Amino acid sequence: MMRKLLLALLAMAAVQMSGAIKIVAMSDIHAMSEMLVEKRGAAIDKYAASDMRMIKESAEILRTVIGKIIEQRPDIVMISGDLTKDGERLSHEFVASQLERLRAKGIKVLVIPGNHDISNANAKYFNGKERRTAAT
Repeated sequence: MMRKLLLALLAMAAVQMSGAIKIVAMSDIHAMSEMLVEKRGAAIDKYAASDMRMIKESAEILRTVIGKIIEQRPDIVMISGDLTKDGERLSHEFVASQLERLRAKGIKVLVIPGNHDISNANAKYFNGKERRTAAT
């Protein structure tokens, strides 16, 4: 972990030496993989109605935001915590795929996980009327 932090700091220093740094900061994106909704129905609708994070739209929102960030061509994107709805492995994989779009364009990505991202008992699949535990 310390090695990654040092590498990130060195990368930031290298960018800084070349002039102004363009940074995008994000936080609490709470993205949910669309694969966690096996079948739309009462379970996801009830959850979404009680949650103010636009969970059902979160994947498309993140895709769009990443596209807009790519258009802006920042040097660094920093994301501080709560990348996923509740730490679901599928949501982490989805977020990673979106962050890879940035890296593929040469944009450095720095991430700090939040309390929703690690060992969260609320990680669920939604299937019609039912919910079940999802891998974290």
